[in-house]
Amino acid sequence: MAASLGISVQAFDKWGVKPVAKIGRSVYFDCRSVLDLKLAELEAKQQSSQPGDDDMDFDPLLEHKREQEEYLLTKERRIGQQQKNELAARKGVPSEFAIFTLSKIAAEIAAILDTLPLTMKRKHPDLETRHLDTLMRELARARNQASGLDSLCRSCWMTTSTVSIQQLREWRRSVHQGLLALFRPAPLTAVEWADENFYLSSESSYHEGRWTTLHFQIAILNAMGNDEIRTVNVVKSARLGYTKMLLAAAGYLLEHKKRNILTFSPTDTDAESFMKTHMETMVRDVPVVLELAPWHGMKHRDNTLSAKRFANGKQVFVHGARRPVTTAKSRWMS
Repeated sequence: MAASLGISVQAFDKWGVKPVAKIGRSVYFDCRSVLDLKLAELEAKQQSSQPGDDDMDFDPLLEHKREQEEYLLTKERRIGQQQKNELAARKGVPSEFAIFTLSKIAAEIAAILDTLPLTMKRKHPDLETRHLDTLMRELARARNQASGLDSLCRSCWMTTSTVSIQQLREWRRSVHQGLLALFRPAPLTAVEWADENFYLSSESSYHEGRWTTLHFQIAILNAMGNDEIRTVNVVKSARLGYTKMLLAAAGYLLEHKKRNILTFSPTDTDAESFMKTHMETMVRDVPVVLELAPWHGMKHRDNTLSAKRFANGKQVFVHGARRPVTTAKSRWMS
């Protein structure tokens, strides 16, 4: 039987075929035992190759994916060790240190540039407001261009073959955050700011919608937002939009010029009504002001009926003028 199958006699022992008889040193097998054993092995292989209910999620690429993950992990370890070696050899600088250093330098430069118009005004009193406005606009343009250095130098960095994409992104992020202190919005007049940002709230306006400054309102609104004008006297009729101009000027001074604001109403009741009907709806409907009010719609210590503190550190006070204590406490703001 072994000769007919083309195997050695020892193969029956390796296969685990049980002999049907043993006589002396001779061992006897029958064909039925060999066939049953081999058929059972074949059936077991077929069942293992077909996924069952528990093997429906079996991934045939699992081994390849595991090798890929091991390769990526080894690569990250190599890159990390290479960066440590560069830092130890003083060939590289941590991004946190770069951000800290650039932000310190940018803050020092920004402080000097912020005071430059006032310095020019003190040293040259004959300078007109239009000259200072032009100077502020040009300074803002130069500062904003410098704060975007990461985008301007991208083409230069891309030509450096030794810099990887990951290193380039990290460098751009560090430069952008470090120079962010230089950024300043372009100077706007009160009318320009109102036409771009102000909104007429439904609760306190005849028509709800975006604000458009009318021709007879331009001089009044610009005067309210002008630093050179200390007092604005208005002789007006009804339905002139005076209250809305006050709100637009308040939003302009608060968000654009970053100033504290104090308003007085005849009584405390009028002050609370003005805060609820006008000031709070203005904060809600003007997006650039709403960004400075994380407490909006919540009960918060920075959100009261007499004062509101915004994220830029500035406050709006609304008081009644009949209380002498209130007037005395607020005199420093006037």
